[in-house]
Amino acid sequence: MIWPFRKAQNGRSAFSCEIECPDCGAPHSYEDEGFGALVQRSCIKQDACMVQLAAKFGIGNGVGNWQYDEEVGLLEFHFPDGKICETPLETIGSWFEPRNEFLWSWGNEYISEYQTAVARKAQEFGEQRGFRPLTSKLVWLSLDDAWHLAKVAASVSKSKGVYAAPVSETLQMFFAITDPKWRPEH
Repeated sequence: MIWPFRKAQNGRSAFSCEIECPDCGAPHSYEDEGFGALVQRSCIKQDACMVQLAAKFGIGNGVGNWQYDEEVGLLEFHFPDGKICETPLETIGSWFEPRNEFLWSWGNEYISEYQTAVARKAQEFGEQRGFRPLTSKLVWLSLDDAWHLAKVAASVSKSKGVYAAPVSETLQMFFAITDPKWRPEH
């Protein structure tokens, strides 16, 4: 599903989250109009990319299923007609519902470093510009805003789209779609 960017009543960007305070370690609210503008631009760009991915590859149309093969580093989309679309496995992060917690893949000890290039580019981008939601390992926010963070990561890394995969009822993984291709039929 594509989540469009929301605008606040006062016309300012409607992105809100909490990040870990470097002084006390507790979550504190974060608001930055420059970051909100980046989120809005990224959402517009990635929503257009996702429309193209759905038309060309069927990704995000609710048909078929997904899986990943860590050994070969591929995210695969399997469709009822037997076709398989694959893209290099790039994990952006995960969102855990009970705590409304987004964990960047670069901060997750269970994700191989070779799968975190897109998230690392977002982290570097955030460090250069002082955007703390991109540099804080954990960010507390809604599912909509987790989509927004994933779209920012995909946008700054020039990825072709974002896919959110439900792992359980309370956990979603966000993947970047970087180079989708149909697997040749044998």
